[in-house]
Amino acid sequence: MAEAAVIGMSEALKEIKNCIIEKVIFRAEGYLVAVIRSEGSKFTAVFQENYKEGQRLNLKGEWFVHKKYGRQFRVMFTEMPDDLDYSEVEVFLQSIKGLGPVRAKKIISLFGKNTLEIIEKEPLRLKEAGIPKNVIESIKAEITQNKEFNEIKLQLLPLGLSLHIIKKIYDRYKTDTIKQIRTNPYKIAEEVDGIGFVKADEIAEKVGINHDNPYRIRSGLKYTLYLAEMEGHLYLPIEMLCKAASSKILNVNYLTVLDHALQLAGEFELYDDEGRIYLPKNFYSEKYIAEKITKMLRENPWKMDNTDELIKEAELEKGIKYSTRQKEAIKKAVENNISIITGGPGTGKTTIVNALIHIFQKNNKSIALASPTGKAAKRLEEVTGNEAKTIHRLLEAKFDDELMNVKFFRNETNPLDEDIVIIDEFSMVDNELAASLFKALKNDTKLVVIGDIDQLPSVGAGNVLRDLIESGTIPTTKLDINFRQGETSGIIVNSSLIREGKMVYFNNRDFIFYELESPEQIVDEFIKELKSGKTLDNVQILTPMKKTDIGTLELNRLIQERINPPHPQKEEIAYGSKIFRVGDKVMQTQNNYEKEIFNGDTGYVKRAYRDEEGLRHIVVDFGTQTVDLVEEELKDVIPAYAITIHKSQGSEYDTVIVVIAMNHYIMLKRNLLYTAVTRARNVVKIFGDMQALKIAINTINSSKRYTALKERLKEQKEQMERGILYVLEI
Repeated sequence: MAEAAVIGMSEALKEIKNCIIEKVIFRAEGYLVAVIRSEGSKFTAVFQENYKEGQRLNLKGEWFVHKKYGRQFRVMFTEMPDDLDYSEVEVFLQSIKGLGPVRAKKIISLFGKNTLEIIEKEPLRLKEAGIPKNVIESIKAEITQNKEFNEIKLQLLPLGLSLHIIKKIYDRYKTDTIKQIRTNPYKIAEEVDGIGFVKADEIAEKVGINHDNPYRIRSGLKYTLYLAEMEGHLYLPIEMLCKAASSKILNVNYLTVLDHALQLAGEFELYDDEGRIYLPKNFYSEKYIAEKITKMLRENPWKMDNTDELIKEAELEKGIKYSTRQKEAIKKAVENNISIITGGPGTGKTTIVNALIHIFQKNNKSIALASPTGKAAKRLEEVTGNEAKTIHRLLEAKFDDELMNVKFFRNETNPLDEDIVIIDEFSMVDNELAASLFKALKNDTKLVVIGDIDQLPSVGAGNVLRDLIESGTIPTTKLDINFRQGETSGIIVNSSLIREGKMVYFNNRDFIFYELESPEQIVDEFIKELKSGKTLDNVQILTPMKKTDIGTLELNRLIQERINPPHPQKEEIAYGSKIFRVGDKVMQTQNNYEKEIFNGDTGYVKRAYRDEEGLRHIVVDFGTQTVDLVEEELKDVIPAYAITIHKSQGSEYDTVIVVIAMNHYIMLKRNLLYTAVTRARNVVKIFGDMQALKIAINTINSSKRYTALKERLKEQKEQMERGILYVLEI
């Protein structure tokens, strides 16, 4: 079956002879884009191998149309023409690792027109040209690999794999590539980036692997847990896991799937914690958090005798009077190694942070302030007057190119130096980041956690803040008195009503409702706010989803047309469906550790251009630094006049324009609306319909996240208390 597919594919390929690589446009390891000249015409070709300018080759491949660069030739196979002259052979020799210009000339002068035949059939004769044995071995390996790779391409291309993926698989498995594909493509899905379970399943079907193959079932179970993790779960109950894998992923008998789940747990490829089935990394990180918190709570905290006096000093210095609950929060933070401060907007959380900074600095203690996002950190820095970092920067995150993951240089062996660490917006911290944070804390470091549990939970898996509070093991202060804007603030009053599931009240001052008629109506209001003197930093459109005519994609397109249209003197670059134009407001959506920009960082496009090799760049001013982003990095940048409510977490704006309509029915939840409304300092304008608003207020997000941090903390507290009682009895 595979052979027939190969024959069909070979017949469909286009062959172009006598192609000269005239100019290399882009080169990376195992990847090349070049201008090709053949018989008087020129075209662009894409290779999955490296060649040098001046080389002449016969190419086999297919034409395709790149959505931005136009018609190109995808090279699948290459061969050298039989009539290469000496200079062309010399160029080819220089493309082989270990052979430079001097050695290439020696070989040609010695073997002449027989050079290529000798290299292929009698490579040891290269010793006659003074080529060292280790270089000859390298040349033999390269020639063998090229032949081997061509054979593998012939067999794998009909399976629907791209040349790029085939190269990655070959780099991993070498001569075992075909064997691995035919016996267990699911292992490739786990070990090679870019091939997931779904693609492995397609390959398995094409090579004749049965649906009930053990490798398939085991991989499907792991894939089901991976999908659950994407929805925020750290584990699934074993029955739920096996039912989901059996019916939704594998279409295999439930008992068969259950049997394999138990086997995987027995081999510790999955972790079974009393019927809760985890991917091992999630189990160990959650377990670590619970154990580290217990150690910190058990450690005798260093204390200060003059807390009351210092609180009074802070009141005098700041010109404020702390409430009883605020004083309680301050004392808990001072007297315990871990404490939590939670409450809605305007309840005085930042005021408490300022008091803590005053008190700790008076006692010559060092403090680190951090938040999950750059925006939240910047806001924390502005309101406290002290340096604040993202948690990633605090932990000195660096990207490991070899392991393709993030390493934190602040950890158990190199903990943070500060005596006190204060983390704001902790509701955004997921399980993985929380584990990394706790690894960087000494047992006697004071950790102050600040967050609002009524906001959306973290995008990543886990529900850390809620679990910490609901465990009842950590000293917690819940703030419920509003200070920020006085009792008449529509934002404060209505955020409280939303939290309680009650209908909001509208006024014509700071909490306003408009019946939504068209997307243009939202854009008009946005522009009206800008014309009133507010800046793009002060006004933000928030909507639940990217798609539909009132999603971020369409709203950003409409706004860009109105406030930043194309102009002959204004640089712009297209990337996919996005156009980046000088002056545009944009947001980074993924952490880029190399350039030290992080998810949620917002900035403005200062330049948009192509370099000499045709690569697309945008230069973005993120406020703290200006960064040049190129090609693939552009996929992580989005226009940011309108953003999703999820992306607004940790941010604060003067005026928020919220879109709540039935188009986004699936997203209409109380915590989503609460998060949107609480992003505003002064004005909330809601565009939508009353039915959607009522649904959002009345709909609690009932999708439970499967986490066990709360239970682990409770269990460890009970064990600790039993141990203390046992010691006292002795």
